[in-house]
Amino acid sequence: MYEEPDALGREIEWAFGSTQLLVVPRAGEWANAFYQRESRSVQFFYFPARRDSSRGGTVFTGLSQDIIAHETAHAILDGVAPDLYNSLTPQSLAIHEAVADLTSLLSALRSDKLRSKLLEDTGGSINGKTAITSIAEQF
Repeated sequence: MYEEPDALGREIEWAFGSTQLLVVPRAGEWANAFYQRESRSVQFFYFPARRDSSRGGTVFTGLSQDIIAHETAHAILDGVAPDLYNSLTPQSLAIHEAVADLTSLLSALRSDKLRSKLLEDTGGSINGKTAITSIAEQF
């Protein structure tokens, strides 16, 4: 998505100087997922579903497209603006989270099936609860 001509228009370069981002789909049991430059990876964890969840069982963050897109966006932004990675200012952290959240949303909206279903279910209105407002609700 970011390599397309209407975005960066070039191949992604990772901040850690390698050609490959390592994906760890089951890094351990923890209600978390994250990008880490030092290990050149995005790591996804699993955890028991909430007791009040109708799904029960185990939640695997690596099976959620929105979480995958969010964490990968941190890696992409790190490659584009590496100085933000170790910055501790609230503004720098907010930029990282905003770009990651927007990437997750844009990734979801690229799905024709999801867009059609969303329009059908809402009559074109984004007021109220929708498939978009419930992104990563288990997490």
